[in-house]
Amino acid sequence: MRHTAFKNCAGLKSIEIPDSLELGIISEGMFYGCTSLETIKLPDNIREIENYAFANCKNLSEVIISDNVFNIDCGAFSNCESLGEIFIPNSVTNIGADAFYGCKNLNKINISNKVVILEKGVFGGCENLNEITIPYGMINIGDGAFEECKSLREVSIPDNVASIGDYAFWNCQSLNQITVWSNVTSIGYSAFDGCKNLTIRAFKGSYVKRYALENEIPFEEI
Repeated sequence: MRHTAFKNCAGLKSIEIPDSLELGIISEGMFYGCTSLETIKLPDNIREIENYAFANCKNLSEVIISDNVFNIDCGAFSNCESLGEIFIPNSVTNIGADAFYGCKNLNKINISNKVVILEKGVFGGCENLNEITIPYGMINIGDGAFEECKSLREVSIPDNVASIGDYAFWNCQSLNQITVWSNVTSIGYSAFDGCKNLTIRAFKGSYVKRYALENEIPFEEI
């Protein structure tokens, strides 16, 4: 099925995706702008969701991603404003930049344990996101990954994370505690700007402690 096959089909409310879909791919922009689409269940043969496949599906409230999907590409679900919860199965190894950007009602995310990098803006602008579990294997939190997640309150950074990108938690206004269990050696520009009530918790003598003190962010040792 070609790219953008159903693009801007504003009246499309539901669709059954066949198991026989060519190559097991939801192609680039296939359902882009289907503003009446409410639910989608991906059949077991689907392995990839390409760029902007479901972007701007503003009434999409439920997505069931099959256990065989390994790639969710850039902007795949961006601006799906009605999406409230998403479970990303452990088959997924890559989530592209801006994949869930602007999903304003998204409040809970379970991320595959095999994802090791959170790309740029991946959950940016998810204003109602209040719960996130960053998997143990994560090594990098990209630029703007959680920017303007205004309901996010607490975050725990696991052991393997080495870097936190520019604007990673920018303007997370409700973020009051971030615990860094890892040996983070790089925190980008304005990573926590706008987090007015934030306390950073990390190990004594760590780079994170030095960063907090240099940027006048309250700090607690763990």
